[in-house]
Amino acid sequence: MPPPPGQPLPGQPLGQPGHGGGNGSKKGLWITLAIVIGLLLASGIGVGVWALTKGDGDDDKDDTKTSEPAPTDTDEDEDETKDPDDEETSGTDDETCDVINDVEEAAFDIYLFIPGLDDVSDLDDAVAVLEDNRDAVNDDIGDAMDVLIDYADVAADAEDFSDVPSDEEDAASDAYDEIFEFYLDC
Repeated sequence: MPPPPGQPLPGQPLGQPGHGGGNGSKKGLWITLAIVIGLLLASGIGVGVWALTKGDGDDDKDDTKTSEPAPTDTDEDEDETKDPDDEETSGTDDETCDVINDVEEAAFDIYLFIPGLDDVSDLDDAVAVLEDNRDAVNDDIGDAMDVLIDYADVAADAEDFSDVPSDEEDAASDAYDEIFEFYLDC
């Protein structure tokens, strides 16, 4: 007959429970499994963010995104004879994407500005980029740029994040998301 619960089994040192059915080890296994899954998810998110941002500041990133072949000399001759007011041949799309790249970088700097820690002059530079390019983008992106410019004013005056109203942070987040989505389309 086995000893009562909580009593050691014969030959087992005192202080170690004789019955437990391994519930403690199963609990430990579940905790370990949850930690491993959490680490895998965090590393996956980190890799995803890295993949999305690894090209920031790289002027050659437009070349790597396109899957169209480079134009040949004959294509250039044809383009020169076309109407320069035609949007497809005037390079407006490329120019717009260049502007959007600059706007996205500036918006990113504003959105990730840390009051009381980051240099306000960096924030001022990012605001200047948005203001300089306001008329070069469509109204939806322009409205998002205006929201980020307003957020920059609030963030520049704040000593830390507690001084920035949460509705301002939410609006800045939504505005940056709009600009980023437009940036991804370029």
